[in-house]
Amino acid sequence: MNPDVSNIFHKLLMSSDTKKYKSENFYSLWIVVELNGKTIQIKSKISEYLKLYRSDLDRFTQGEKELCELVCSGHFSEGLLNDMITHKRFPVYNLLEDEKYVVGKVIEMKGKEFLMQMTAESLEDEYQKYTLEIIDVFDRHVKSAYLKEIRELFHFTADKAKEKELFRLVDFLIHFINWSNSFYNFYETSFDIIPGHLRKVENRLSHSLRLTIKAYLAFHSYVNTLLRLLEKREQGRISTLSLLDWQIDIKNILTKQFVTLFGRKKSAEYIQALHKILKEEFNL
Repeated sequence: MNPDVSNIFHKLLMSSDTKKYKSENFYSLWIVVELNGKTIQIKSKISEYLKLYRSDLDRFTQGEKELCELVCSGHFSEGLLNDMITHKRFPVYNLLEDEKYVVGKVIEMKGKEFLMQMTAESLEDEYQKYTLEIIDVFDRHVKSAYLKEIRELFHFTADKAKEKELFRLVDFLIHFINWSNSFYNFYETSFDIIPGHLRKVENRLSHSLRLTIKAYLAFHSYVNTLLRLLEKREQGRISTLSLLDWQIDIKNILTKQFVTLFGRKKSAEYIQALHKILKEEFNL
């Protein structure tokens, strides 16, 4: 932890968003960062993190649906929050501890200059950035790049007699595929059905995009192993594979795995391609 940060803790914001349950008031949960002479507050993201732990909360609240909904939305009474912290109730206590750790690591990684100029808005932006699911970031980036290049192929082949087959293929991909779905699902399904046609399109894509697609598919095939290795769900931690995880753990884990599977050169190319996506998406 950066020595200039004296304390990070959670606090109920009692002047905002009050909800009633039985005879108690429930308030939204915030994170407080105390600096030398300055206090910054940002809203906790625990409501997002609790989505995977609904069954644990159902057991804890003993079937009281309204109480469970309040906790899932990130609202606590003073008594309930104190009980969860004092008795280390799973998963709320674990998630609160992980959230404090993540906020501290984000500040530490941003460095002293960020710390000196830090505001609630800048900290909230960085916290959001470093806890986004990078699977979604990779997928969105690859899909966007793929669509851009096949649209360019569509226009290039539109009036060329020798390119009629390719034109029909990219026309189908652009106009008849539901691109609201993930790129991974599209690719996995399409490769099972029309592998030859998909390769014909791929052969006309840029080298950098072909490499990026292969790197992303290699990463995606290892996601479940990463989740097991990091033991997030079992430990009650924030369950996303995030940018922070990438910088602390995932990049090194994948490098070792990819070297075993693809060799050092290809491993380095894949890691570099994935890291390039994150640099572009997050302005690192």
